[in-house]
Amino acid sequence: MKKNVIAPFDRDVVKHLKRDPEYAAAYLEELAKAPLPLQLAILRRIRGFTQEKMAAGLHVKQAYISKLEKLGSNHLVRNYEKAARMLHGRIAIIPEGMKLVPA
Repeated sequence: MKKNVIAPFDRDVVKHLKRDPEYAAAYLEELAKAPLPLQLAILRRIRGFTQEKMAAGLHVKQAYISKLEKLGSNHLVRNYEKAARMLHGRIAIIPEGMKLVPA
């Protein structure tokens, strides 16, 4: 199993998200436009989880996490909801034109 090491790019993003509210707002707004599998992969990396660690927490195989994060995958929303809860996130439908405000 790989070590839970956050990549330098991800570490830099996390640092900016915490320090710069304008950056965080713009980042979250763009992230909300991304497909759900990509949102999951990015949030997992920001939270410092490997696919293996996330799989262990959800009691599934790493390959399943990989499939959830694959663009074009067709999974039940509840699978993404479970993953989002593990990452201290949630799934939301954001109306076009609305702005996200980071907490």
